[in-house]
Amino acid sequence: MPTGTDRLNALTRLRREQERTVAFVGTQDERLGRKMMGCATWLHFREWLDHGGETRLMHVNFCKRFTLCRICAARRSVKLVEAYEPKVATVLQAEPALIPVMVTLTVASGFD
Repeated sequence: MPTGTDRLNALTRLRREQERTVAFVGTQDERLGRKMMGCATWLHFREWLDHGGETRLMHVNFCKRFTLCRICAARRSVKLVEAYEPKVATVLQAEPALIPVMVTLTVASGFD
């Protein structure tokens, strides 16, 4: 389980990686640029020492623009994995011969 420090370092890395994106978005849409610039600028972690040092992110400000913001996209992907993992585990338990496979279908690039 990731610690509060690990989560903070991951969010900091994502914020640094998206600086150019935020600058570009700010030139196109000032309001959205400000919202993205403020994404994950404050975090409230809580640590329970009674429960083995469990750390949870209790409050944070997100811009909720997962199509543009790396921080919000990472948060959304974690939520989706947490939602689908029990379903996949149930299917694999019922049918152990199945092999989980992820397929991504794309369309070839063209001039049209």
